Amino acid sequence: MDCYLLNNTFGPESVIGGIMSVVWTERYYEPGDMSITLAATPANFAKYPLGAMVQRFGSKEVMIVDRRSFKGSQLVLTGKSLLNVLSKRSHFPGDESTDYEGNSDTYTQRSDEFAERIFQSVRETGDGGGNSNPDPESKFCIDNLTAGAIGSVGPMVPISMGAGQTLLELLVPVAKENKMGVSIYLDSISPPTYSLKYSAYFGNDLSNTIAFSEEDGDLINVEVIESNEFAAGIIFVYIPAFAGSYPWYLSMDGSGTVNTDAITNTLGLTQASVVVPMTDVTLADYVDDPTTLKLMEARARLELSTRKAFQLADGEITPAARYKYIDDYYLGDLVTLKTNLGIETTARITEYICISDGTGYREYPTIEIEE
Repeated sequence: MDCYLLNNTFGPESVIGGIMSVVWTERYYEPGDMSITLAATPANFAKYPLGAMVQRFGSKEVMIVDRRSFKGSQLVLTGKSLLNVLSKRSHFPGDESTDYEGNSDTYTQRSDEFAERIFQSVRETGDGGGNSNPDPESKFCIDNLTAGAIGSVGPMVPISMGAGQTLLELLVPVAKENKMGVSIYLDSISPPTYSLKYSAYFGNDLSNTIAFSEEDGDLINVEVIESNEFAAGIIFVYIPAFAGSYPWYLSMDGSGTVNTDAITNTLGLTQASVVVPMTDVTLADYVDDPTTLKLMEARARLELSTRKAFQLADGEITPAARYKYIDDYYLGDLVTLKTNLGIETTARITEYICISDGTGYREYPTIEIEE
């Protein structure tokens, strides 16, 4: 695996020679990392200091060396991707809320506003410039996300911010909850300052075009799981505060049919009945009967969505798979896994790992099953 030492303009300065082994991991939700093992020579000690920037051939990720270890005849360089800059930027009390009290603050804001805050913190690393639009044709610069916004109007995101908590600690849970990829790229440079760009993006849905097949040798260690352990035959939702008045309860069978008169469903031996009290609704919330019924039905459907029998497949995508990283798919993309039993599951690419050592070279993605 070829790796390069980068100069202060992020351009390749030289190939890293004499590599004994490399483990290079790129991630969708959080910073990637790398480990490079070299001979422990005075020349290597001088050439690859802490803070050195490294890039793998064929990758757009830049890693920064943040640790060096010497053991016997080996020098091991480890580091993380540029996104790790956010682990070095902390939240200050009262930054975002006017009612800050104590050591933590919980508030709700648009996700694009949250992303803008992160973008501003990243820009502190550079000269404050760099608002040019990224190339819309590039996989690595996502159009209209210069400021990291998920969209012009993002969803409301509750965020608990602790004093001294890093922006990375705040960002990763939000990214995972929203299935959102995050990254930082170089936007412009005027040594010794850098202008960095924070991007939030969503992977592409390729599940109809890319199917990793067990039969075709794309998948190994395949596991098929079926379960009806939590399958519900009836959901009963009621509002304790409305007891004795109409409407105050609603039932829904396993097919999603609503009944507001009586519970008449017949349950099989494998089906469960589930009771959901809506204790968060009070008499003060009452508007009219149709609104209340819609509220209860929505809660019943939400509960029913988690109470289904399911069938899914899991496995490992092999290095010999027909589809190739970057050429055919990228971090965050949705793909299909297809087993010899004909069972298909949608999965998201969350990591890509490249390893080169004494046993050879191999690369493969890590997947996350979409439930």
